[in-house]
Order: sequence, then C-alpha cells, then structure tokens
Amino acid sequence: MGEQRLLNKLNQSSVHTALAWEMAIQSRFRNTNLTGQGGCCDGTAVNIFKHYCQGFEDGLGTIARACIRHFNIVLSVNYLIRQLYMIEIIKADITTLHVDAIVNAANSSLLGGGGVDGAIHAAAGPELLAACRALGGCPEGEVRVTPGFGLPAKMILHTVGPHWQGGHAGEDRILSRCYQQCLASGLREGDASIAFPAISTGVYGYPKRQAAVIALTAMRQYQDKYQRIICCCYSDSDAWIYQKVMQALDM
Repeated sequence: MGEQRLLNKLNQSSVHTALAWEMAIQSRFRNTNLTGQGGCCDGTAVNIFKHYCQGFEDGLGTIARACIRHFNIVLSVNYLIRQLYMIEIIKADITTLHVDAIVNAANSSLLGGGGVDGAIHAAAGPELLAACRALGGCPEGEVRVTPGFGLPAKMILHTVGPHWQGGHAGEDRILSRCYQQCLASGLREGDASIAFPAISTGVYGYPKRQAAVIALTAMRQYQDKYQRIICCCYSDSDAWIYQKVMQALDM
C-alpha cells in the first residue's frame, strides 16, 4: 500500500509536469502561425517535439540519480534508464508478429531452408522467394532486406549466421555482426520495432547461452533507439535462457 500511495503521488506530479509543458508550448508559439495546406508544417512540429523531448531525455539521468539517493539503492543510473526501453523476451511464432521488421536466420543462398527460414518463406508466400533470388545470396554476418509480403511485418531482414565450429573460427564475431547489422539496417529503414529469432542456434549448432549473450549485448546497444526489440523464442526453455542471461547482464 505504501508503494501504491507513492506511485499515486508521482502520477499527480507527472500530470502537473505535462500540463506545465503544454502551457509552455502554447505560450511560446501562441503568435506563430504554422498552419498551412496539406500539413506543410509537419516538419516544424516534429522538430519542436524532438527539441522538447531532448530536454526530457536529458532530465532522465537527474531523475534516476534522485531515486538512487532517496531510496539508498545500489543501482546504476544507466540501469534505471534502460528500464524505459525494455527488451522483450517472448515465446511466439515470429511470422505472426505485428512489427516493422522481423529477422530471418537465413542460409547464404537466401532461397529458404528449414527452421525459422522455411517458416518465414512459407508464411510470406512465393513473392519472397522471387525477391530473394534477385538478391543473389548473402555472405555470413551481412544483411539483405526484402518486403514482408504476406507477413504482418513490413519487412524482413535476412542475415546469415555462423556454423558453430567449436568457437575457434571467429563465430562470436560473425554472430555479433549479424545482430549489429540487422539493428543498424532497421534504423536506416525507419523501423521502430524489430523481432529476432535465436540466430544460428538451430542446425548451425551455436550454443544457446553463448548466443543469447551475444544477442542481448548487441540489442542493449540499440534499445534506446527502438520502441520495441523482441527476442522471439522457439520454446519455453529458450526463453528461460534469455531471461537468465538478461538478469546476469543487468547485475
């Protein structure tokens, strides 16, 4: 009950802060005519929004430090801020997710295969195979982009992970590059949400826990740049591994 009363007080403060921001914007731009035909002021509105949001983001560190001091907790400022941009760990069929982009753990031909690759091709329809054939393949650690076609996702980021060879052939570097390249490509395409399977952990044999460490480390570098980053797991046991790795990384 004590925590709930505190949260209620904070909610009241948040409402007052929001009203103060609204009054500040109205006052600042009361005499500025930005209206026009066909939404021509959209760019100006977006820039104003970004400017005020930057001020809000700059204040997150101050809020986090205040919480740490007041409650005498042993947590980092970065840890608290990361809680605003949580990475989601779910068990689901990646072909059913309504996100901007899903990642396909493809083979180098891009012409479909087993596992998640085959499921994505089957769900997206024959247009995906034609689009992939035109791309001419994809090397390990790189990304190729196609539309989602029959999927709820807007696009598919195809990446080719490494075959596990005992950990002595640069597999960790290649797998990390797969995640980094997908996350960077998604941003370039304007994606706000992206979902990943566990790349290379199927027939390619990459140890699941080691792969999860690489995946989550890459995602954490981008988690404040996306609205949603999803680890889409095949099984409950895979999701459990991701949860345990996430907890370890947050300690």
